[in-house]
Amino acid sequence: MKKRTRKIIYKKIRTSGERAGVIEHTIKSSDLAIKFSQAQDSYDEILDGGRLHPLNHEEQLIFRDYLFKYGRRNFQLICALGIHTGARLQTICTLRVKDIKNLLVNSIPRKYDDTYALTVGGNSGIDTKNNKKLKLYIPKWLVEEIYDYTNTVDWKNRAKLSLKSKHVFFSELV
Repeated sequence: MKKRTRKIIYKKIRTSGERAGVIEHTIKSSDLAIKFSQAQDSYDEILDGGRLHPLNHEEQLIFRDYLFKYGRRNFQLICALGIHTGARLQTICTLRVKDIKNLLVNSIPRKYDDTYALTVGGNSGIDTKNNKKLKLYIPKWLVEEIYDYTNTVDWKNRAKLSLKSKHVFFSELV
């Protein structure tokens, strides 16, 4: 049997910690190392077009503080909807003004958690992943904040420039 000589190589690996974030290390290895799949399941990861994980408490506080100090009102509301409902950006950005007004005029918030139920997906006109029909439970205070935002001068000015002025949040401006 032919004796194979090993070759020393250096690899970069990344580790993450609760406090330090992602740290890159250089390790010594050889070309004789056993190969295995790097994909390892983690209890706090969601596989959805990539490896996603929830923000830890400290990261949430940093995000919140930054958002309310520097973020525009529309971005604050988009983030609040995502955080409080779990909705995807695709769903949030296809909410229409009439959907929000409808909740306030024709719906009653659930008594035990003070949220409005909004049907999205299917033929609702609000996009979801794979057009799956779901219910979003939006806190009453947030529905009122969004409604108030759609009556501001800033929103009305942006609506005049938008190709899709029926939506609460605009992504395409003329």
